[in-house]
Amino acid sequence: MTKQPVSHQDLTSRATILQHTADVVRMSSLLTKHILKEKEQMHLPYLAALQELLLRVRDHDASKLGEGEWDIFRVSTQELPNLTLGSPEYAAALVEMKDALAHHYEHNSHHPEYFPGGIGDMLPDNEVSAVFIEMCIDVYVVNRLVYSLEDMVDMQVNLYNPSPDVTMLLRALIELLYQLDVADMEAALTKMGQLGVTGKL
Repeated sequence: MTKQPVSHQDLTSRATILQHTADVVRMSSLLTKHILKEKEQMHLPYLAALQELLLRVRDHDASKLGEGEWDIFRVSTQELPNLTLGSPEYAAALVEMKDALAHHYEHNSHHPEYFPGGIGDMLPDNEVSAVFIEMCIDVYVVNRLVYSLEDMVDMQVNLYNPSPDVTMLLRALIELLYQLDVADMEAALTKMGQLGVTGKL
């Protein structure tokens, strides 16, 4: 039996999903390095959560490539970025994705929809968890090129109605991720400039 060639759409969608996972892993690594460096000053209970996070994010959104999701996400991954958030077209696309999204939320605990109590359940005993950090990273990576930090937070507040304390933590984490992302990019650009001047690795 002749194996069917992989379509351009399939390759592009798969690459987009894997690139998103790579971005989540990168931001998780930057955050972990920062917390480990600043742990005495920050006094935040992140260390155990970060250890779990680094194990989790290797499989971030892996279910999108499997049964129950791929047939939908292979199309929506290319279409959704071209639609305006909140528009009738965007709403119609989400309706078409309903079954795939339900499956995704059921199998991915970095989404508040996974929990019976929503976003509040992501902070057991009011402690920072790996799933909450992963959610914040996911929100930042997905939206960083389109929305302001404040808009990112407002969207989560409107969707999940978190408590004031959870909202404050969400905002602080997203702002920290932005600072780490910019600093890392600036360092990379500086290194590229130095390589261009010296011509050496």
